[in-house]
Amino acid sequence: MQSCLQKARALDALLRHLEADMRLPGEPESAEVTDRDVDEAAERSDFPGLSSELGVQTHCPSGHLLTPQCCKEWDTCSNCGFRPATWNGSTERAPYLCCSLCELRLCGDCNGIAKALKRELSPEQRAYEMLQNLAEKARKQPASQLVASGDFELGAQEGSPRGREMHAFVVGRIVRQIVSQGRFHVCGAAATAAALNACTEAVRDGRRRLRLTWEEILFGHFQEKFGLQVHDEDGSPVSWKVGKGHIRQVIEQFPGMLTRSLIGLEQAAPAKRAAAWKSLVIELRKPRTAVYYHTQNRKSGHYTLIAGASGPALPLPNQQGRNVARLMPYDPQQSAIFTNQFGQEPLQRVTFENVCDHIIRNKGFYCIFVVEYKGVK
Repeated sequence: MQSCLQKARALDALLRHLEADMRLPGEPESAEVTDRDVDEAAERSDFPGLSSELGVQTHCPSGHLLTPQCCKEWDTCSNCGFRPATWNGSTERAPYLCCSLCELRLCGDCNGIAKALKRELSPEQRAYEMLQNLAEKARKQPASQLVASGDFELGAQEGSPRGREMHAFVVGRIVRQIVSQGRFHVCGAAATAAALNACTEAVRDGRRRLRLTWEEILFGHFQEKFGLQVHDEDGSPVSWKVGKGHIRQVIEQFPGMLTRSLIGLEQAAPAKRAAAWKSLVIELRKPRTAVYYHTQNRKSGHYTLIAGASGPALPLPNQQGRNVARLMPYDPQQSAIFTNQFGQEPLQRVTFENVCDHIIRNKGFYCIFVVEYKGVK
């Protein structure tokens, strides 16, 4: 009892010193919070070192302090994709911690507060952790293994002896063939190289097996063949001028490569989302295929690949084992993709409802299309 009370006090002290140290939105990014600042903040509280003891994430990857912060209701958790009704927590949800200078927004499950309070993980967090574990597993699998998959069960509802069956899978060739864009804004080139590499990963003919870099795509194709500007004012490489048309033309210049539209304005309509979700899951599971995603972050458009999916699954016949390809009917709250809005590593679980809403809000400018290797005769 005393231990629980001490942890509760420590958590309260953590939130109070986070609120006290919150920087103003206009403060320059160069004034980053250092480890010394954190130590001093902890020393000012009643429980020094409380953040490490509780396992709560207090900083974003750039070193900025995370703070309890009101966000717009359409925002989602940067990791698991949960869209809350109240961003500052409630009796059912731990507080959200957000960075006022970058894009990171972490729900109570992802920032560690829920675990510190020993609350049960939300369905969104359980799905996100499953996808992360499957991605790590898929990276170690051979090229012959198409997907890494797993099942889990959500808590049983009142009147039901069993919980809802959920299924998640990660496409191995996508996570194995990620092309890092590093610190440069070259998502169009990096995602295109990764798609081509992934589609040909299992091709036996070594001459057809592609191992491209983003530099080869950016300078050798977007710049040389289309005459696009690929440097910013500082001389850094960028792919801001690259459009979907350029990307699809470059991909189809490689022997045996084809692209086709999958989800646009028509398919994202509410009445057609179940069919669109079904087609997306089918394409993700196909060999020699990559699903290309044109999305958006708060700074600009973003090109990336979809690495996996999760959602409710139909029960398996008794004679079948678990962890096989499952039928996954569409569910607005739980059907989600595994992708990102920054860099190329899959770091976010985004509900398919959110994906389609974004496509509709932008009148089909953002979309999803398929890249596939059909072979060379």
